[in-house]
Amino acid sequence: MNAVMGNPALDSLEVNSLALLAMKVAPNVFDLSSGQHHVSIRDQVVRAQVLIRDICAADPDLHHILIVGAGIGGITAAVAAAAMGKMVSLVDSGSAPLSLQRRTKNRYVGPFMYEWPSQMSGDQTYPPSTDSWAGEAASAAPSWASAEPMRADVFARRMAVWFRAQLRAFPGLITCFFMANRYLVQREVLAFVSHELENYRRRMNKKLPLAKPEMHISGESWPVRGAATISSWPDYVILAAGMGAERVTMPGNVSGRTFWENDSLRHIATAKKHVGVFGGGDGALQDVLRALTIFDHPVQMLNFLRLDQRTAQLMDVHRQDLMAMDSQGRLFGTWTIQKSAFASLDQACGRVAASMADDPAVQKQVIACIRRTNAKNPGKVTHVVREPYFTKVYLLNRFLVHLIREVAGKALWPHDAMSYELFLEHEPVQSAYVAGSSEKCTVTINDLRKVPASGTQWPLYLDLAVVRFGVIAGTQASSVAGPKQMVQLTGRDTGTRTSLAQVPMPFIFHP
Repeated sequence: MNAVMGNPALDSLEVNSLALLAMKVAPNVFDLSSGQHHVSIRDQVVRAQVLIRDICAADPDLHHILIVGAGIGGITAAVAAAAMGKMVSLVDSGSAPLSLQRRTKNRYVGPFMYEWPSQMSGDQTYPPSTDSWAGEAASAAPSWASAEPMRADVFARRMAVWFRAQLRAFPGLITCFFMANRYLVQREVLAFVSHELENYRRRMNKKLPLAKPEMHISGESWPVRGAATISSWPDYVILAAGMGAERVTMPGNVSGRTFWENDSLRHIATAKKHVGVFGGGDGALQDVLRALTIFDHPVQMLNFLRLDQRTAQLMDVHRQDLMAMDSQGRLFGTWTIQKSAFASLDQACGRVAASMADDPAVQKQVIACIRRTNAKNPGKVTHVVREPYFTKVYLLNRFLVHLIREVAGKALWPHDAMSYELFLEHEPVQSAYVAGSSEKCTVTINDLRKVPASGTQWPLYLDLAVVRFGVIAGTQASSVAGPKQMVQLTGRDTGTRTSLAQVPMPFIFHP
């Protein structure tokens, strides 16, 4: 415990320590968001609740926590700490809680939308209405009723209403600072890290600790607007500022939109366009489905497929195999940091999809999911993946994309339907916008299987590019290097956190 909390006086305490080990990035500093593998809405809620429980249990003298970031994890942590009688300063550069999701009308969220083939995916109410344990969940936990996934902006507004109610329930314990200068926040967090590290050294050498200085972070109070300043030095800092900046740019000058930006993938006109999606992770597969099908999110497609009795029957036949694949993937992912662990899962999922795609009823139902235009000008989705398989993605996205691909290879594809083309083990090597257009571009891709690569390059002429290349190194709140991080870790520390972060979160928190 001393190694985690930095206080020899806590050595004799017996407390839960997995959250403290997995999320600690510096003395008295914990990171809820950077480097996490399980990032659903529900994962973020439970991760925040577990961390607050364990910090409070490990340090009975804890009085004040500074939380950086007012997404779902940040506001959940703030309310959980206030429910335990702790003072909280919540700071964010946005204008209100969940500011990223608040402006997004294209994305859908839900706590269990990617739990298929588990029955948990059937209702997006939180805590789950079908869970007999749900009554034990802390009353301060976020809660909402919704059978289906909801639009991100709607969810953000609901959470703002919930958060306001919690501020009234715990008067004077949570102070919000919005519109804060992010560079000033970074400077103060770095000063906190330096101060606490020196105090840790002093304790180890049995010297008196340094006196607590003042912080200097200004912002606007919320929900009642007004100037506000943090001056009190916290006991702990919790970073909940997101996963880092997305890499949405290719070599050259082509950049896609970030995940939480509104886009045109669901526009009617897109069904006539050539869309390029680059990346093999969850964001890329989500956008393949959004561009290619008539549905706003994959749960809608799943429910539509099951409207056909034969297709539903075949899904039920393979249900146990799919559940075993999902479980095996999660368990194996817990015991390795190698991305190749997803290869066998992807291949197994592809085999199930290929088996189902042999059935004419499945072919008909899948084709009915695809967007139509006209035979003279059908659209197309070209999907370019660097790896030979889809990487860290939810099973539902993985299965649906595989199923579309297999049906496209076996059925008579309608002339007026959008088509899907997948390139595995390829990467773009150069890109450029077409003159006079803000979207039309040319991307040259390279076959990574050819050595040497000479003569294996060819251009894609796209109307729209979606780039999902993951997080830019060094932009996480805590990272190995980079100009924007608040805490700098060594490579060994990052590897340890990455491994621990793969442990799955419970569905709900049990106090």
